[in-house]
Amino acid sequence: MSRACFLFLAFWPAVALAQPPASPSPAPQPSGPPSPAASRPSPTASPSPSPSPSPPADPGQTRRTGSTFAITAGSPLGVSGSAGLVIGRVHTGGGSCPSAVGTLLQAEAGVGGAKVSLGRLFFTYCYTPFGSLGAAGVKLSLLRTWGSPLWAPKDRTYLGPEIDIGIMDWKLSLGLLVRLGSDEGGRVRFTFGLGRGF
Repeated sequence: MSRACFLFLAFWPAVALAQPPASPSPAPQPSGPPSPAASRPSPTASPSPSPSPSPPADPGQTRRTGSTFAITAGSPLGVSGSAGLVIGRVHTGGGSCPSAVGTLLQAEAGVGGAKVSLGRLFFTYCYTPFGSLGAAGVKLSLLRTWGSPLWAPKDRTYLGPEIDIGIMDWKLSLGLLVRLGSDEGGRVRFTFGLGRGF
């Protein structure tokens, strides 16, 4: 009996050291109401607004008539002024330069006479009544001289074709007219003019 007690006391320290230490118990979580941040719902992203539709492109306006005005110096009318009417298609707006094409009726009077013309306006670019960046037309003119015509006899009547070319709001007119009647003087008359407008 005494020998068994001796053996137990001899091996007890080794057995005690061989046993693993007890794991510490988890710390108790504090109890209480949840924090406001935890109970607050997460914000949801608001939908982005849809883009508003773009307005339709401006188609511009098209009308049947337009006008022309010019001040010109040339032969045989000298210094003159003219006004005209375009009957056809006059388009303005729409994001592009205005244009006018159609029949051209025009009247011109100056210190050396007057004339009336009927023709065709074939082309205009950036049209305005007082000129265009580019324009071209052909017309038949009836001209009568009076007063003080330039390089031509007065009291004569002429008929013939003329061409008008417009560049940068300036107009160049060239014509070749034939004298009507049996009056004295040259049978054929060359006409020209340089003016502002068309």
